[in-house]
Formats: sequence, structure tokens, C-alpha cells
Amino acid sequence: MDDCNDSLKSLKIYIMYDLYNNPENVGSQNEKCDDLQEQLSKYPNFKNLCYKISNNLIGTCASLNNSDKNTGSCVYLNYWLYDLLIKNKMLDNSDNISASEVIQKLPYLWTETNYNGKCELTQYNISTSDFNLMKILYDYSFNYLTIDEIKDNPYYSECKRHYCTYINIINHFYNTAETECDTKPEKAYCDKFNEVKSKKDPNKLFLSLKCTKDDVHGKLIHVQEFISKELLSFLPQTAGYIFADESPIEGNSNVSAKIGFSLFVICVISFFLLYKFTPMGDILRTIIRSKLNSSSFLREKLKLQLLKHNEEFENEKSQNNEHNISYLPFGNG
Repeated sequence: MDDCNDSLKSLKIYIMYDLYNNPENVGSQNEKCDDLQEQLSKYPNFKNLCYKISNNLIGTCASLNNSDKNTGSCVYLNYWLYDLLIKNKMLDNSDNISASEVIQKLPYLWTETNYNGKCELTQYNISTSDFNLMKILYDYSFNYLTIDEIKDNPYYSECKRHYCTYINIINHFYNTAETECDTKPEKAYCDKFNEVKSKKDPNKLFLSLKCTKDDVHGKLIHVQEFISKELLSFLPQTAGYIFADESPIEGNSNVSAKIGFSLFVICVISFFLLYKFTPMGDILRTIIRSKLNSSSFLREKLKLQLLKHNEEFENEKSQNNEHNISYLPFGNG
């Protein structure tokens, strides 16, 4: 069902990110962004993203006017911001993303735009891979209640495999975090992991939703909208995830098959030329007639063998640190 392709988009955190990605009234002039573009000329698309960041920060500050600073939508905004810059390849320090040139320049914009001081720029002094894992755990934690409750909705059965596939992917990263946090509890994402482990274990949610292996579909291409292609590439190869802009890699067997087919075509053409245009044709015709007479009785036997083989095949198929996160106190509040 096509509507199911939008099922994950209805999860709350992705609704928030979608609003950030498609803000209203972005405007076409921003002096701070224009200045930063000159300083960051090696990133020609920075200005467009800067306008979007500025617009979203203004909206976030307005929404937090009567709330505590650095809460709610400010947290979403910071996760969205770093994810946006990572996906656009604008963070040049993969070991410490906050030390990247773009992040170091952003206070020039943030100071003015954070007009009531309600949303500070988070400093994630961690690697790109650690940030990505932390964001996956954060997004899942935020979405947990929505997913847990949807099993009581009649709509769920129609789109079950989409949710089950998503949770199965989360399980992989959850298990990765568990292994890391057992030996390195100071990792930045371990607090979020421990929160998920105590109340929102995806392995338990998978069972609660009555998901099975048959509900996990490795070719749900739209999943990469929510978990990046780069992160999905870390999944076990046996998961068989296929992305929108690529096809399965040809293995040696495929290459061999193509070579074999080419040789077969050459043989057929050669045989036809011998049969039609050389003295060998009469000899070949005599041999073929005798073989046809002697082998006709084999046809039914061969047919039965093929049917039996197909039946067996179908039967077989069916069985078959310290947490390096801080805030820069920019703004006038």
C-alpha cells in the first residue's frame, strides 16, 4: 500500500525535522549568512542552509519564550542542524564535529538570531559516528510511544512491515551501543542508551508489535529518509538493504553467467552457419533426425523431473568521555 511509505513520516520527531527542512518565509536576504558564505566559500551551498538555520532558530526561540532554555524544540533543532551539516558534507573534522570550521563560524549567526537566549548552540565534542548513533537512539526514544500505541490501530496491520523493518534496524544500532557502553560508559550516547534500555528496549518492542522475520523487508527504500544511507551501510550484508540510487553489486557468479551466455550465443551462431551454408549441413541434419527419433520418449520423463525439482525447490523456499556535550552561551538572554 503506497500510503504505508509515509507511515514513518508521521512519527513525531520526523514531523519536526520535516518542518525544519521546509520552513516558511525563509527570506532572500540575511547579512550574517552572506558574510559567512564569503568566509566559507569552499561550501557553495552554505548560504542556502544558513538562511534555513536562521529562520528555524528564530522560530524555536519564539516557541520557547515562556519555557526553560535549551529544552524541547531547541534540542530537536541542534540534532537537526548537525545532521544537516553532516549530510551536506560541511563538517571537516570527523573526530570532533564541533571543532569543524562551519561550527566554529556559526556563533557569528547564532549570537544575533538567538534573540531571547532560549536556544544555545550545542557543542558535540564527539566523532561523526558517535553523533549519528546518539541521534538514532534519540529519534527512536522520541518515537517510542507513538510506535507502541499504533499496534492498537486498525491501520497498523496494513503497514506492519514498515514499522517492524524500522525497529529491526534500530535493534542493530541499539545492540552496537550496548556493546560499546559496556566497555566505554563515558561515550556521549550512553546516557541516551541507558534511558532506552530501561524503558524502551527495541527488542521488546519488536516482540510487543508481534513482528517476525517475515515482517522485516530489506528493500523498503524510503527508510533511508530517516536513517541515512551511510548508517544503513553498517548493517550486516545479509540484511540486503537496497538504496534508491543503486542496485545490488554484481557478484562473481553474475559475471560468470554473462560470460557463459556470450559463449553460448557464439556456439549457436557457429552451429547455424555450419548447418545452413557448408557441406556439414547434410551430416548434421541426418544426426539430428536420428536423435529426435531416439529421444522423444525422454521428453515426458524430463518434464516430470523438472516438475519434481521445482516442487522440491518451492518446499525448501517455504521452510526456508565523559559525555562531551556542552552549550555555547550565545545570545543576549
